[in-house]
This record gives sequence, structure tokens and C-alpha cells, in this order.
Amino acid sequence: MTLFLHLLLLRLLPVLAVLALTTAGGHAVAAPGVVSFEGGHRQPLAHSIELLRDPQAAMTLDDVRSAAQATRFQALDVAGERRGFLDGATWVRFSIHNPTSASRVRWFEVGYPFQQSYRAFVVAEEGSVERMDSGTMVSADQRPLASRRILFPLRLEAGESRTVFLRVAGRGATVLDLTLWEPGALLDYQTLRSTLKYLALGASLLVVVFSVLAWRARRRPALLAVGVAHLFGISIAMMLDGLHFSLLPADAAHWMGRLPNVALFLGLCCHAIFAREFLHLPRHSRVLSRVMLGVAAACAALGILPLLVVAAPWFAGATLVVSLALTITAAMALRWEREAAARYLAAWGLFWIALVMRTMQLLGWMPGEEFVGDMPFAVLVVSTAVLAYALHVDVRSVRDRGEAAQQRLFEMQQDEQTRLIRAVESLTTELREAKARAEQASEAKSAFLSTMSHELRTPLHTILGYVQLLRRSSGNGNGSKLEVIERAGTHLLRLIDEVLEYSRTEARRPVLDKRPVRLAELTAHLIDSANLMAADNGNRFLADLGEGLPDVVLADEQRVAQVVLNLIRNACAHTERGTVRLRITRAGDAARTPAADGGTVNWHDVLFEVIDDGCGIDPDELPHVFEPFHRAGAGYAKPGLGLGLSISRQLVQGMGGDIGVESRRGLGSRFHFMLRLRALPSEGGEDARSASARIIGHQGRRRHLLIVDDIADNRAFLRDLCGSWGFAVSESHDVASVLDTCCQPDSPYDAVIVDQFMPVMDGWTFLRLLRERAGASLPVILLSAAAPQPPRDFPARLGFDHVLIKPLRFDEFAQALRDLLELDWIEETADTQPVADATR
Repeated sequence: MTLFLHLLLLRLLPVLAVLALTTAGGHAVAAPGVVSFEGGHRQPLAHSIELLRDPQAAMTLDDVRSAAQATRFQALDVAGERRGFLDGATWVRFSIHNPTSASRVRWFEVGYPFQQSYRAFVVAEEGSVERMDSGTMVSADQRPLASRRILFPLRLEAGESRTVFLRVAGRGATVLDLTLWEPGALLDYQTLRSTLKYLALGASLLVVVFSVLAWRARRRPALLAVGVAHLFGISIAMMLDGLHFSLLPADAAHWMGRLPNVALFLGLCCHAIFAREFLHLPRHSRVLSRVMLGVAAACAALGILPLLVVAAPWFAGATLVVSLALTITAAMALRWEREAAARYLAAWGLFWIALVMRTMQLLGWMPGEEFVGDMPFAVLVVSTAVLAYALHVDVRSVRDRGEAAQQRLFEMQQDEQTRLIRAVESLTTELREAKARAEQASEAKSAFLSTMSHELRTPLHTILGYVQLLRRSSGNGNGSKLEVIERAGTHLLRLIDEVLEYSRTEARRPVLDKRPVRLAELTAHLIDSANLMAADNGNRFLADLGEGLPDVVLADEQRVAQVVLNLIRNACAHTERGTVRLRITRAGDAARTPAADGGTVNWHDVLFEVIDDGCGIDPDELPHVFEPFHRAGAGYAKPGLGLGLSISRQLVQGMGGDIGVESRRGLGSRFHFMLRLRALPSEGGEDARSASARIIGHQGRRRHLLIVDDIADNRAFLRDLCGSWGFAVSESHDVASVLDTCCQPDSPYDAVIVDQFMPVMDGWTFLRLLRERAGASLPVILLSAAAPQPPRDFPARLGFDHVLIKPLRFDEFAQALRDLLELDWIEETADTQPVADATR
């Protein structure tokens, strides 16, 4: 690059000298002298030539020689009258001399290659004439020297002198940039010049690369225009060397001189499009934006005209106007985009100055020095660096803004994430606190339900217990009254059980106790209970047990019976003097799955249906029948809390099934649910004792029971009941007073019946101390009005031998004593002795 700048500086000095002489000398310039071949390797001829205008282009060589003898040739002193787009022809005359003692060859070069016709006449001293033609109308292979440049060879013998007449004519500009070269020096100069020029042009492609980067960064296609403009600039620089001559025909259409104008105007159009986007004119000023669009449109139109019109002088003027408009508009953008506009003006301004100087040269307003012709190439290199830097800064600023935006986005995301984490932590804390409050409320609710269960069941336990005792011992006169009392107490107990059961199943999935169940026995028990329910409203109860059902299934018998009885009770309550039917059938074939032991497991879909012909349900009521506390319309209200169907649905869903209803007003209802039950092998068993049989004693020695309860009425009832069964009974109001006796190896008690909640020591503490001191030898039965609720730290390995819930059912109590003490009951028959005699 240093060598290239040095070369440009050397070429600048002659033009500065010409400008100085032209300005200082005015019209009084001395006559040109003879050009000597000893003047150096390169001799500019600007001060050695004379001009003669031929406006009609009709003069022959003889006419010109005559004019020369008549001193009609003038020195190059009035530039505007001798250069530019001129009509006719211009004749140039200069003399050459070889003062040496040997023949010499020099090449005469005309710097502007786009004129149509250059015709050189070399006249010897004896009068002989050598004619040579060149220009755009002459192909390179037909020129005196096969070159894209305008070159004429001159050969002089030792001491010889000659006169050269050069005729310049055509539609191009007349640019008199004449140089006499020593051939070797010209070839070296052109080689160096071409090498530096095309290296620099290749480096200038950097602008194209940065324009693509800018487009990718800002996603604005207009930014690619500067890369296209630069490609046009490179093509112009190559055209100035005539590289396109071999691609076009040498004819009078002057295409070789028209194409650079096309590239120039299209390049200016691209520059205008780029400047409008690069300087953000649409955002800052609509007026300037429209002006820049107008400049781009004008340049595009001017780029088409050279294809239609041969080179005309006003092309150069149009170039000055549109480039000046582009420059002024860009300068006005300094108001908003100071840095970007300054960098763009630095790059564009250099190119604009070179463009103006070259245009002035073509118009004849400046000398035809080669340096001026090379200025577009020179400033193209400099403007490349400036534009590349400007685009680099723009791309970097876009990336910096993008990175800053990403950083802000990242910080916002971090802040939002932190906020969300804090919100989640806050919500988690609130949820934990809410969970703790809910657990506390649940514990309080459980404690309340246990207390209420205990408090409500305890008096019912005593009432119903004594009613059962009285019914066993009373005559027929009071039996019906006692039955009413028992029915009312049982109804109250059922209401209490519904509330407590709903509260338990609402909070959690019901716990299932699956055991082998004989469907036939289950159906028989259901029939016994259902007959009593149906008799209240004068209904008839029927039961159908379908074919193909397994004998024994694995199920929670209590839960299944509870659901079926709830449905039967509901059907009986809404049916009067009608029929309630229970139907148990198998739906579909059995399904088989592999068992863990390698066998197969049979599963049966068992369908339970309760059908009545009662009042039915309105269609708008059907979606709500399983909702808690839902009751039928006022005209059909029945006793109860409205929890039976809701509890039934919870239990069925807990057993893996689903429950549904079909009904029409006045035609009855059909409630149904299906359970998938596992079939078990049938096993023989001892027939159960009849629930209606009256126990009056037990075989063998008289067993001793200890009853511990803080409520005296409960102790009295159990004492009377157990005494009627032949037991010796001891009682206590707290377990602490009898703990030592129970722990003795020779304890007098065969079993202990203990309450769960007592003031001094509860049943669980008694059980733990008893098992720790005496082992598991003494059976302990828990009789409580609430479900078993062991303390949190109670050992899981410890448990009561049997659990009974108040009010006490005699058959369950009898079965528990029979299993624990291995008893054989003595039941009342016609020949049975009194209890005292039976146990003695």
C-alpha cells in the first residue's frame, strides 16, 4: 500500500504543475518544444503539443499540414475549448527527435481509452507518412499494438526527427492525456499498476462481506445495496482498464463507452438505497427519505438511458447533480445520526470528489492527466476501508445492542425466576402452613368425631343393650313397645353412623378389609335385613342370585353390604306397598390373569342392582342424587340426612367400581354398581350360629371377665349381659387400679374388656404396659364408641385381640368371646337348664 500511495503521489505532481501553469500563465504560453527521446523513460506531453479544431471533421492530412505551415495550431492554453464532448475532430501536433547515435523505439499512449477514433500520422523529414488507427471502433488485435490501451509505436533512427499528427474524433470525450513511454518502462509500470490495482480491488470486496454481515445483523435487505454498489465500482475500475473490450464488438454503437455509464448510475442508485437505510432516514425525516428515494429512482433511470442513447454530454452533468443531492442529503442526516453519517460521508465524500474531478475532466474543465483518471480507483480503495469500518461499527453496535438486550432479558429472566422462586417459596410456605392448619383441623375434626362418636354411642350402647336384654326376658305384652324403642335407637345410630362415615370417607379413601366372602351367605344376610326395611311401608322384597357366580370371592363384606343396604333402604323409603328387588348377576365372562405362584387368577364382574317401582326421580334431579345432603323435592321428602347415596358412591369408588342410577318419575328407579371381584376356591366351614338363638351359658369351667369402663352404666350393662352368659364378672372404673393384678402370672381373669378413652389411663397405655410386663397371655378386647386411634408413638407390633364398636351387637360379642376363649355356647332349648345350673 505504501508503494501504491507513492505511485499516486508521483502522478499527482504533474497535474498540480499543469494546474499551476494554466492558472498563472493565462494565454501567453510559449510555443511547445521538440520532444526528445533522451527525456526519460516516461515523458508527459501536455506542454509539448499543439491543437487544431476541425468542427466539421472534414480536414485531411494535407489540410492539416497546410494549417501547420500557416501556424494555425495553438498551444494547449485554453482547456475548455480543446477538451470535453466536442463536435467534429481535434488535431494534435507534436515533434519528436532522436539525438542519440542509435535507433530508438518509443510508445505513444493516449490515456483515455473510450473515444471512438484515434488516428496517428507520423510524418518523416523527407515527407513520408505512416498512418495508425486505434479507439473503440478498432478491435484490439487490429491496433498498432495489440493492447486494451491506446498505444502507437514510434521508431526513430539516430539523429532523426519526425512530426506526429493525432486526429481525435467520435462520440466520446476528448481527453488529451498523452505520454511518451520507453516500452520496457511502460510494461513494468503497467504490471506494477495492475498488480496493486487488482490486489486493492480484491481487498475492497471486504465491503461486500460486511454488507452481508450488516444485513444478517439488522435483517434489512437495503444494507446489501452497498455491497452491490461496490461491485459496480469494481467493474468500473476494471472497465477503465478496458477489460470489457474483448467482450464487446468494435463498432460505431460505442458500447465500450456506454457500459461504464450504466455501472456508474446503477452504483449511485445502490448507494442511495443503502444511505437511506444506513442513516435511518425513514425514522428521522420523511422528506429526506423521499429525497433519497428520488435520487435512487433518478439514478436507476439514468442507468437505463446509456443502453438507449449513445454517450451524451448531459450524462456527466446528471452525474454531478444526483451525486450532489446524495451528498447533501447524507450531510443533513448528521443532525440525527452523527457518527454513522460522519463515517458514511467520509467514505462517500472521497468517492464523490474523485467522481466530480473525473466528470470535470470529461467535460473539459480539468486537464487530461492520468492521475485524474485513476482517482476513482484510488479513492475506491480508501473508501473501502472507511465503509468497511463503518459497517463493522454498525454490525458491532447491533450485536452490542442485541447482547445488551439479551443481557437485559437474561437479567429479567433471572429477576422473574427469582420472583417466581420467592413466590413459589411463599406459596409453599403458605401451603405448608395451610397444610399444617388443615392437618390440625383434621386432627381436631377427628378428635371431635371420636369424641362425638364416643359420647353419642355410649348412651345408645346402654339403651340398646338393655332393650335387647329386656326383650329376651320380657313377656309378650311389652315386646312391641321395646321393639319400637329398639327401632328408634337403631335409626338414631344409623344417622350417627352416616355422618361419621361420610366424614371419614370424604377426607380419605376408605380402608378396605378384604376377606373371603360367600355370596350366598351375604345374600341371605341382606335378605334378612331387607325384609325388615321393606315391611315398614308395606313393601315386598325379592332377591335374585344369578347363575355363574363364584361361590367365594375376595371382598370387604361389610362395605359391600353397607352399599347394598343403603340402596335398599333408599328404595324402601321411596316405595309404598310396592316391590323392591335385589339382583346379583355376573356381567360377561371371567377374566384370567397370571398369579405370582405360576397359576391363574379368575376375576368376575359382579353386577348389583336394586330395583323398585316407587315414585321415581325427576330428570333434573338425577345428576344430584349422589351429592351429600341432597334430598328429593319437598313433596317427596323422607326421613334421613341424605348421606346414604353419597357414602355409597364413595365406597363403591373406593372398591374400584362405579355406581349409577336410571329412573323416571312415577315408574320407579334402578340403582346399580359393578365390582370386579377375585374368585377363591370353595372351602367347607362350620355353620354359623343362628343370630336369633339365646345364649344361656357356656360349657366347661366358669370363666372370669374383667370389665374396665369409666361410665358406670356401661359396666352395669356388660355385667348383666356377661352374667347371663354364665361368666364371673369383675369391674373397675380405671385400668391403673387393676394393672398389677392383670400382670400377675396367676391372674384370676380369663379376658379383659376395656374402653378406649378413660381419664387416668386409656386403653392403649394399658395394653402397652400389660404386654411389656405380662406378654400376650391375657386376651384384651377393646370396646369403644369410636374407631381405634392409637397414639402416634404406639408400637405397631402391639394390638388388641379383638375390637368391638358400640353399640354392642350380641352376636359379634359372642363370636369374639367364643374365638378368644375357645368356648362352646349353651343355647336355650326346651330342655335347657338355667344358666347357674349349666355352669356348675
